[in-house]
Amino acid sequence: MTIRPANKDDVHQLSKLIWENTEHVKENNYTPLQVKTWKEVNRPEEIEKSLEERLIFCAYRDEELLGTIGLRENEIVGLYVNYRKRQMGIGGKLMQFVEDHARKKGINNLTLTSTPSARQFYELRGYEPIKAVIVEVRGAAFS
Repeated sequence: MTIRPANKDDVHQLSKLIWENTEHVKENNYTPLQVKTWKEVNRPEEIEKSLEERLIFCAYRDEELLGTIGLRENEIVGLYVNYRKRQMGIGGKLMQFVEDHARKKGINNLTLTSTPSARQFYELRGYEPIKAVIVEVRGAAFS
């Protein structure tokens, strides 16, 4: 597996990965509105715009996108592992990669907002819940 910075050539695969996870990771219990909204904000052109405001990394094996993770200032954003490849250590490797990258940049205090399906994953890596939040995205509330 290779982890590298994302570029404009990756945006269609990144969008597809996020869309598929949004549809198939049932632990989040997304409503139809939430699914529709999350797909809208993760269209290829929206992901391309986000390349300007955050670092996005891609994990590939051969030509297959296995997962992605982002870093915006000191916040970890957008950790996705192909739903068919979960429980294979990919998310842990992406987390370690972004934590190492942040440390090299002098960032020692990382934060994140978790979906219900990922909370245990982050807690096992030493992240502690601070408070429950509701994130409003284009009229859809995510908790």
